[in-house]
Amino acid sequence: MSRIVFILNNVADTRSHKRIQEFMSHGYEVKVYGCQRTGIALTQKYPYEVTVFGSFGQNHYLKRLGILLKAIRNILHECREDDIYYCFGMDNVLAVYLQTRRRYIYEEADLSHTYIGKKAIVRFLEWIDKTVIKHSLLTAFTSDGYLEYHFGGEHPKNSVMIYNKLAPSILDVPMTPKRKLDIAGLKIGFVGGIRGVTVCNFAKVIGEHFPQHEVHFYGYVNKVQEQMFAQLKTYSNIFFHGPFTSPVDLPRIYSQIDMVYATYDAFYENVRYAEPNKLYEAIYFETPFIVSSHTFLAEKVKKLGIGFDVDALDDEAICSFLNGLTPQKIEEKKINAAHIDKNYTINENSAFFEKLKSILNE
Repeated sequence: MSRIVFILNNVADTRSHKRIQEFMSHGYEVKVYGCQRTGIALTQKYPYEVTVFGSFGQNHYLKRLGILLKAIRNILHECREDDIYYCFGMDNVLAVYLQTRRRYIYEEADLSHTYIGKKAIVRFLEWIDKTVIKHSLLTAFTSDGYLEYHFGGEHPKNSVMIYNKLAPSILDVPMTPKRKLDIAGLKIGFVGGIRGVTVCNFAKVIGEHFPQHEVHFYGYVNKVQEQMFAQLKTYSNIFFHGPFTSPVDLPRIYSQIDMVYATYDAFYENVRYAEPNKLYEAIYFETPFIVSSHTFLAEKVKKLGIGFDVDALDDEAICSFLNGLTPQKIEEKKINAAHIDKNYTINENSAFFEKLKSILNE
């Protein structure tokens, strides 16, 4: 069986390690490299060695690519000719593609190039993205929205969906009884990497206009936006609990909140098409999910009937939404989530591994 060499763009990223352990459970030998994001250390222990090849801040994209090219050149010299490279992110896969014709798998979990302001550059990077997808052994998309963005929803032959769901190990973690809903004093949580103007603004509106409600943040604050989020600490009803360990801490966290939110800025194309793992956490823990309007995620949340959407840059819209909440509306969303089979929220990905096995056996 081929060895899989993983190249992580953030060694502390839980999703990446979840994927590595999936491969191990299917009998693959793994080797793991990655970069460390400034201020975000790898604290969790894993059953494999992680080799850190560099440290990144919020560098210019081309500068970061230059660092990656050098690092991956060294990795290629260390690894075997028959290794298969598993690349998280377009910059990693591009650095591999430009320096070798060895086999690689590309997991696209965001459209990072769409954050660049100049349309001509975005179009060029989109062409590059499609090129590395075309030449990959297999490309795994974490959202149907990304297929819609690239190919109008059609599946290239070498593509497969690999949704960012909960690790099967969550089934071994005991559930914690949820707190009793109190509409006069709601607790709204944000769980994960803390970032985004709209995420901050949603909390700020609650801090300013709804002192009876609370916002609880669990996770690391994005280094670039630390100052912005630090301003929220002036409100007595906003709390930062710091990093947590997934999945063991998730039942405790979700037991303490009435709703969870992920109101990322829908101005960005990546946000409009993404499908974050919080969707599946919200369903699993039967916690109503608040998301940004006019996104692929909002349409899915509405279709499943498990949450609400709001324009998180519009203070009046946020106030109207919060004022309109009733125990009945919240309970309805909880009941709808409870009716969804828990297996729907668990990483299974048999189609991915079957397709990979078929390709390797050709």
